[in-house]
Amino acid sequence: MMAYLVQTIATKFIFLILIFSLTKAAISLPFVVFLGIGETCQSMEEFIQILEKDSGNHGHCIMLGDNVEVSVLVPIMDQVKELDELKNGYNLIGISQVKNFISVGGPQAGVAGAPNCSFPICARLTNLLNLLPVYSTFIQASVAPSNYIKIPTEIDAYLKGCKFLPYANNEIPSARNPIYKKRFSRLHNLVLIMFEEETIITPRESSWFGYYPDGSTNVILPFNETQLYKEDLIGLKALHEAGKVTFKKAPGEHVNLSDTLYEIISPFLKDESSTQKIAVA
Repeated sequence: MMAYLVQTIATKFIFLILIFSLTKAAISLPFVVFLGIGETCQSMEEFIQILEKDSGNHGHCIMLGDNVEVSVLVPIMDQVKELDELKNGYNLIGISQVKNFISVGGPQAGVAGAPNCSFPICARLTNLLNLLPVYSTFIQASVAPSNYIKIPTEIDAYLKGCKFLPYANNEIPSARNPIYKKRFSRLHNLVLIMFEEETIITPRESSWFGYYPDGSTNVILPFNETQLYKEDLIGLKALHEAGKVTFKKAPGEHVNLSDTLYEIISPFLKDESSTQKIAVA
């Protein structure tokens, strides 16, 4: 479960994930915002303040370093290891305490190529990813976004060379970890938000665990037709069949902070006594 959560919270293409930890009293549910490429706690301050006001709970912002370059250059697992805030709660010990998991534009099933981002360092590294073998040891150790690139026509290379996503999503038969599935299946709510005009994540349906079939980019499989779902590699099928998965669309481009986005997220931040469990949409 630790690796799966890391996959969904660490350095996605300028996206946010919110994870809510159960307190001992199980009444007030503080939330934590993990930032992705191109974002800082300062740039998201207003977003967090609005969620705090709507929910009545305190929010925390987590990031590594003090600039966006760190999120691009430092591999995903190394970034999480450096977060002191996670060492005693979310990284290892506290995983079983996670209640609601909200993915805001996160590429859960991967991305088919380098991110279409505009800020300078990301744009330069995108060019690098387009020129060099993405699954080479050098790229995987040097460029964080390469850790979740899944090229449909290069599945064998992806499974052998990608150092993060295939492990996080339990896609490697010889390396599957039943603990990930067990703990992920214990979530109270899994909320997956896809942006309607998404262009950074390809395909945008990855935010809903949809993806291309192996060997082709001609069609996009819905989440429930993917191998990850059918074989229930991480517990997504179990959560879905239990009515604990919510699929939502938000207007605009990647991580567009609209009123609709706040309206989707806020109910899951409220105290347990008043939180409504939203059905699958």
